[in-house]
Amino acid sequence: MKLNISKTTVIPFSRKTTTLIFDYKLFQSSITRTDTIKDLGIFFDSKLQFHNHVDHIFSHCIKLLGLVRTLTFSFSSLDCLYMLYVTLVRSKLEYASVVWNSITTTDANKLERIQQKFAALC
Repeated sequence: MKLNISKTTVIPFSRKTTTLIFDYKLFQSSITRTDTIKDLGIFFDSKLQFHNHVDHIFSHCIKLLGLVRTLTFSFSSLDCLYMLYVTLVRSKLEYASVVWNSITTTDANKLERIQQKFAALC
């Protein structure tokens, strides 16, 4: 198996304020360091706090909720509206929540606002 050095990154996971900085090399080329990485649709940061992931989910779900509002402007059935919400928006909110569920109350309130906006839409 060949590794693509341009796609390979190093991310140190630690809750300490200072981390060890070591220059990792692969085939005499330095591997780039990063603080955030996306893996299987989840944004991991070096402190494992998931603020970037919650911000990404929030912005994506707000856009999808706007799409649902635009598409269902003339709908009279709440069942169709609810089905679109569960399919498009709620599935994004619940994806891999087991991994990133240890979020702060600020992030939890941000995600709760999406459900409040949908309730106001109904």
